[in-house]
Amino acid sequence: MSDVGNAKGLYRSIGSHDEQKLVDLRSAYAVVDELLPEHRYALSLAPFERDGLAGIVALLAARRRAGQVDGHHYFAEFEKLDDVADIGRAHALIRCPSSGDGEWETYLHEGAWVQGKEPRDRVVLPVGRDDLERTIRGRETAEARYFDVWHGLATKNGYYAHDLVRRTGSVDETPDDLGWRHTDVLGRLEPGWWVAEFSERHFRTARYVAAMTGRSRAWAPTRAWRRSTTWPCSARCTASSRGRATHSPSSARRKPISRSSPRPCWLPG
Repeated sequence: MSDVGNAKGLYRSIGSHDEQKLVDLRSAYAVVDELLPEHRYALSLAPFERDGLAGIVALLAARRRAGQVDGHHYFAEFEKLDDVADIGRAHALIRCPSSGDGEWETYLHEGAWVQGKEPRDRVVLPVGRDDLERTIRGRETAEARYFDVWHGLATKNGYYAHDLVRRTGSVDETPDDLGWRHTDVLGRLEPGWWVAEFSERHFRTARYVAAMTGRSRAWAPTRAWRRSTTWPCSARCTASSRGRATHSPSSARRKPISRSSPRPCWLPG
């Protein structure tokens, strides 16, 4: 895997007379820094294409060699395809029973797997026994880890209930608006709850959305004021018992507010 990650060019087995017939670069079998005698046929690609294609090569190679480990299939999750070439960039480790029955699980810490979810629309790499140990060490030694704990189908204030958790060492914290507070939610998971592990960038986005959602709920009682209308607070502008703006006949036509005009006030509509 390190050879794939350090490579500067992508080459595939193909003859020069076939160069006009290229249709699928995923048939490449290796990424190398420089050509060797055994590389009989090769195609050089632009540097900007290398990372993505190197990831594809690594992914396909891993699929060919990865098998079940102790009754499970293991997968490392990545933020983007370019990262697949380096197993050290994985931000999560998940597994499923090799029998095809049972739940997906997320690696939490040594000896502890918790219910997870199938990795739909995520970049995953099949992991064999050798890479499994490296991935576990990467999760254990990470400076910070980021989780999303979903409370099954339970709802709160019209939203599915879940908790974002940042783990640094042995300390778990959950966002409190733009601050943090201690949480023990990962230590009291209930049946039906499931856990996903995020990359730092994905977590930052989720935290921002959670903060904005929380503020929106806090502001809900004041939403009636959004239909308010601004009028000059003059002797001709009064509020009726229903809270509507009323005017004397002489003020039927609104006049522009000048610097000398009274400051506007809010009248709820």
